[in-house]
Amino acid sequence: MRLRTVGHLTAEAVRSVQDNGLLSVAAISTVAVSLLVLAVISLLALNMQHLTRVMDAKVQVVAYFAPKATAAQETAAVERIKALPHVTGVKYVSRAAALRQLAHEFGRDRTLLHQVETHNPLPDSADVFVDKTGNISGAVRAVQKVPSVASVHDAQAVVNKLTNFTRAVRYLGLFLVSALALATVIVIGNTVRVAVYARREQIGIMKLVGATNGFIRWPFFIEGAILGLGGAMVSGAIVWWGYRWLNHAVAALVPFLPLLAPAHLLPHLVETLLASGLLLGALGSAISVRRHLNV
Repeated sequence: MRLRTVGHLTAEAVRSVQDNGLLSVAAISTVAVSLLVLAVISLLALNMQHLTRVMDAKVQVVAYFAPKATAAQETAAVERIKALPHVTGVKYVSRAAALRQLAHEFGRDRTLLHQVETHNPLPDSADVFVDKTGNISGAVRAVQKVPSVASVHDAQAVVNKLTNFTRAVRYLGLFLVSALALATVIVIGNTVRVAVYARREQIGIMKLVGATNGFIRWPFFIEGAILGLGGAMVSGAIVWWGYRWLNHAVAALVPFLPLLAPAHLLPHLVETLLASGLLLGALGSAISVRRHLNV
């Protein structure tokens, strides 16, 4: 197809989008909402997966010592924990070191901890590393029986909850995105159908003078692609600005919460949104043209 012909068909499609007015706005808005939901679900799921990986790579079990335990008792407890089956390492963390680590995680908001610096409420603890995830539960029960250990925190339980939550988000997101994608295809299809009806006389004349079926159909395909791409650009702009703002806000308020960096995530996500918008637009127009354009 020659460049001049492509320009003519594109101009016809743009003119049709302008003529349809409110229907075009409704179609673009529907695409934008659908893709925005897809982007939000994707960002949430990806960050939950990242958080799960980060937590899974860190300490699996934390043993907190009794407040009245002496240094000798804590040392003896650490040695007993090291000797437990499936334990690959133990790191003693004093209450002072724990407070320093907490202050580091708070970053610029470490001033919030000034009230507890004089009376540190954190206990001495031991970070316990286990060889396999499946052996954590047994290690927790064994550590709980060690003298001077007041309580044991199983980090894997939190990881499992995050994994289950991520899976639920995926299923819910798949349902919502599928429903909104169907609505998008219907809205774009109806918009193209109106364009077909408005140009029925022109289409009849074109057929009489020998225009090919492809030449008649192409402007409607391009119109659907324009509507889909327009909605994708709107959702992409919202996601680009919104996630960068959210990442900055979370880094300032909750600096120890690991979120994926916008620079590594957003370009690929926006590209996916643009491709999805084009696909939805082309699909909606193709279905409508096939049903309502008798050529």
